[in-house]
Amino acid sequence: MPDGVSILSKGWIYLLIHSESLKLPSFSLKSAPPLPWINTTKFSNHPRFSRRYQIAGKNKVAIQSIFKPALISHLEGKSHSLNLWGNGSFLLYSKGWRDLDDINSVKKLNNFIEEGLTLYDLFSQEE
Repeated sequence: MPDGVSILSKGWIYLLIHSESLKLPSFSLKSAPPLPWINTTKFSNHPRFSRRYQIAGKNKVAIQSIFKPALISHLEGKSHSLNLWGNGSFLLYSKGWRDLDDINSVKKLNNFIEEGLTLYDLFSQEE
């Protein structure tokens, strides 16, 4: 059964970013409230973020280390449905669209690509 975010979206668009500098643990992030039977990573200092996103992956410590405060703040400010998957040097970003005609808009596609590159920059930041 599809999750609530998938039902609200008529279409999804994906951007795959590859960079040897990423070094991401394997994780997935979904814009969906965490379900009690799914073992998700929680961020106790960011309860709003933890309520808004489901973050799964085996190495919780490594996952928590890549979600730095700037990245969390950025994601908390998003009003659209999004999903992220990371593993090693790959980051996959997807966004749900309610109106399929929006996907054909060059401006919307440029905004989507810019957002993906912003996420890449935030995941790449050193503290």
